[in-house]
Amino acid sequence: MTRPSRKLAWYVVTIYAVTNALSYADRAMLTLLVQPIKKDLGFTDVEMGVLTGLCFGLAYATFSLPVGRMVDRFPRKWIATTGIVVWTLATAVCSVAKGFYGLFFARVGVGIGEAVVYPTAMSSVADYMPRNMLSRAIGVIITGGFLGSGLAFIGGGLLIRAIGEGSQIALPVVGVIPAWRATFLAAAAPGVLVALLMAFTVTEPKRTNLTNDGLSVPDTEGHHKVRTVWHYFLSHRTLLASLIVGMGFCTLYGQAQAVWAPAFVVRTYGWSTSSVGLVSGAIGIVTGCLGPIASAFIADWLLSRGRRDALVQTALACIAISIPFCVAALLAPDGITALALQGVSTFFLQAPFPLAAATIQMVVPNRMRGQITAGYLFFVNILGLGIGPLAVGYITDHIFDEQSIRYSLIVFALLTLPVAVLMLLRVLAPLRSFLDIPSGTPEVTTPVLTSQLSNSQGRNLWTSV
Repeated sequence: MTRPSRKLAWYVVTIYAVTNALSYADRAMLTLLVQPIKKDLGFTDVEMGVLTGLCFGLAYATFSLPVGRMVDRFPRKWIATTGIVVWTLATAVCSVAKGFYGLFFARVGVGIGEAVVYPTAMSSVADYMPRNMLSRAIGVIITGGFLGSGLAFIGGGLLIRAIGEGSQIALPVVGVIPAWRATFLAAAAPGVLVALLMAFTVTEPKRTNLTNDGLSVPDTEGHHKVRTVWHYFLSHRTLLASLIVGMGFCTLYGQAQAVWAPAFVVRTYGWSTSSVGLVSGAIGIVTGCLGPIASAFIADWLLSRGRRDALVQTALACIAISIPFCVAALLAPDGITALALQGVSTFFLQAPFPLAAATIQMVVPNRMRGQITAGYLFFVNILGLGIGPLAVGYITDHIFDEQSIRYSLIVFALLTLPVAVLMLLRVLAPLRSFLDIPSGTPEVTTPVLTSQLSNSQGRNLWTSV
């Protein structure tokens, strides 16, 4: 089956990367503004943990489930467009929220809107790209997220510095508002343009499946039924569940670090919020963007040399390498060293995500990708976004103190990242077994579900028809 042109495919990848960048910029803005908001509204660390993580994470993860169902059945670009509009409006509402519950429900709206990005992007790009380029394409989309976060930190830092961290600004219609509220309005503005680009310049691709030799074949209808998806997941539970849990624990610390690192530098080294935004944003753009791209190229190179489990092997190696850098960043003697080491840890912590996403797209039939990707998002984000920042805030409030947040993060790193490595080790054998199937023959042409087979027989998706 002929795929869309390479030029069109990379254009769509770029649009989804920009969309992901915008979504991360909007969610990252609250992270940068933890200290000003806490001071202005009198919130505790636990309350900030709820706002930065739990409420957003629960909405994001929960709504990703019906989104995944829709992605498997309906045009994906319109789902994505609707989500962009929703989170743009919710981000603007953050600028006028008067207290905890106002910000809470605005953040819920941001989470609901942003839940569309990952399922629509992953499902669409797998229909545009051949297997040997899939991890690189996904790496570009994921890199967009770190570019967005970095630009949000830099832009927010510059805006706060220009206005004055404790100052107010007069805006038409809105009136006089603190600097942090103006920052939310600035973050919301680009959403209108991105929604228009998604709606009117992206085409909906034909649904296809990937074979083990990298070819694409027409999609089979009917795979989207929940019972069928659940049976497929159970038939491959060691592979899929271990991958999902492993990436969940990686996200658990990664999100906690992302949320609390600015506050850590402000509290420990006496930096201003604007300075943290500028420096950490610049470092984050470089390291956060390079990690997913570098890991994708390395994994694709290993795949080309016959390493069938290269994607997962590369992912778990990156997580293992990140651990000493995570700890070293928190024990650094000064702020610039801490942020530099955190940048290195971010490089390795974010590198596994395109590899995990590509693995799911490669082993899951087309009409199941949205739902299984949504299940992956649900678990990963309930842990990472929902529990990670809140857990660190709780440890800081009840075990250490505000000035000892570094120790909360160290404890959390040593409890979570080794579990991620151990779970990904469990993926290797079933993944090799899954991919150890003859390919390149006319008989192996289309994926069929083994819904009547036993779990042991159901290990192979690609069967002769």
